[in-house]
Amino acid sequence: MSSANSPFSSIPVDERTMNHPMGRALIRLKTYQPTMEEQAALKTASTRVTVYSLVGAGTGGFLGNYLGRRKNWNFRPRIACAAGVAFAGFYIGGFLGLRSAAKYLFTLPNSPMMDIVRHEIKNEEFRRMGASVPEDIPGSSQDRSAYSVNVSGDSSWGQEAASSPITVQSRPDFQTPNPVDASFPRSREDWEEVGKRRTNQYGDIIE
Repeated sequence: MSSANSPFSSIPVDERTMNHPMGRALIRLKTYQPTMEEQAALKTASTRVTVYSLVGAGTGGFLGNYLGRRKNWNFRPRIACAAGVAFAGFYIGGFLGLRSAAKYLFTLPNSPMMDIVRHEIKNEEFRRMGASVPEDIPGSSQDRSAYSVNVSGDSSWGQEAASSPITVQSRPDFQTPNPVDASFPRSREDWEEVGKRRTNQYGDIIE
């Protein structure tokens, strides 16, 4: 596929843009030819940005002119206020339009174009966590599950846990009666004999 036929080939990418995941995705998309569905979605997204920007500029101009009239400003200050607020509304509307367009594009089913974008966003998350960055780029939405953390039983941890033998420690038998010391007094005579014995300060019997 020729990069000249790609709608992304004419978009400039500088060093600052390359440090952003969307900029790195744009570099990959410079040689990508979108499908018919993706081309239609890009036109719809572009229209959303334009409409939001124009609505923001119009709303800002109206509010600026209304504010100038309320303040009883002359023609020139009122026009300057309307132009300034319209300029701010244009950028605010454009920002909201970009968000709406991005949300719309991310809903495209089975889009290799958006899979590339998701791949770069996921790579940025891996870089921030200090983990190794995957090199493969899935071609369809069915492969997006490869980005998720593997917590299934076929992981290496699960295999090691399954292969390691389990040692069961036997519990002590608490029901076994303890042996009784033969010197322990059992009868009354034995207790009287114990009472007659004399012991020193350490408890030893004095003969």
